[in-house]
Amino acid sequence: QHWICSLWGRRGPAGAHTLSAAPAAPGEAASTIQHTPLMPAGLGREGVDLRQQIDDGASCVGLSGLGLDDEALQLLLAGLGDHASTILELDLQDNQLRLLDPSSVFKCQKLETLNLDHNVLADEGAGGLACVLGENGTLKSLSIAHNDIGDDGLGLLGEALAKNAGLHRLNLRHNDFTTTGGRLLVGAMLVNPRLALRSIDLSDNALDDETMRAIARLISTNHVVEELDLSATIMTDRGAGFI
Repeated sequence: QHWICSLWGRRGPAGAHTLSAAPAAPGEAASTIQHTPLMPAGLGREGVDLRQQIDDGASCVGLSGLGLDDEALQLLLAGLGDHASTILELDLQDNQLRLLDPSSVFKCQKLETLNLDHNVLADEGAGGLACVLGENGTLKSLSIAHNDIGDDGLGLLGEALAKNAGLHRLNLRHNDFTTTGGRLLVGAMLVNPRLALRSIDLSDNALDDETMRAIARLISTNHVVEELDLSATIMTDRGAGFI
């Protein structure tokens, strides 16, 4: 059976688990919800206006711009059950996620693309991601732009990238790290002979000429990198000359 389920009104955080399960009559196999618009559904402690749909069986799930916090996200993903293993792309940009415990996200065991732009990860959230990223070989694209990640958080991400061999694209645009964090990141990547990064976006961060020198070393020793965005940094002509 295939159900279409539309709900209007206010829902508390406990409703996330319930709403994500398809209805089934006693003695019958669980149905599959093909289309579930929840408009609007208050979700999470502060109430979230869930305006997008979750299509059961879809490989791409978009939950951007909903104001989700960590608790609400955990409930939603837990409610997906086995369906989580089919998700290849997860768009969580423009929410209120700190992601102190990213294990709920990585229950999507086949996840290849994760967009966390415009959240509130900061150093703590970056550290949480780093704990998983070092051993994860499935994720291909990670975007964490506009998250106030500082030097400490970038250093932790660097430690993870020193071991990671699966990530192809990393977007760190417009965060809060300086040349100190930039050198930590690049230095860690330099020691990883299996580094697979093809696209790196470090734009709109306070990276100076010495960071550019380190990046030049990375490029010369790693021939996988194809795209590198260093726009809106603080490098001078001298730094550009290294690149």
